[in-house]
Amino acid sequence: MKFIDPELSPSSQVIATFNVDDQVLSTESSADGIRFIALVNENTPHPGKHLGGTRIGLLSRITVDIQTLAENAKLQTISDGTMYAAQATYEKKDGEVLTQDFDCALYLNDQPPVLDRD
Repeated sequence: MKFIDPELSPSSQVIATFNVDDQVLSTESSADGIRFIALVNENTPHPGKHLGGTRIGLLSRITVDIQTLAENAKLQTISDGTMYAAQATYEKKDGEVLTQDFDCALYLNDQPPVLDRD
């Protein structure tokens, strides 16, 4: 799971990356969409970068809910490059919870798309 800010230059767009092997707790699909839950731990790169209105190093968990159409609810059927409405819930180590609505592109390869800054 990668968080990308299209407002930044292409070489700086990736803000945070959470690996399936050690940080993404679960990926759940339903008729409403897909949910990703990731842990933020001491191994998360760039703890000083900002995500969701706070520094990554202050977070403990991120939940991302992506709204997809029922026929696209399973990961293997989602098209690269399609934009979906999503909401992230950022749980901070001090118990504060922040939410952020955003548009999300899902992709099935190792390289995230470069997003336009328009």
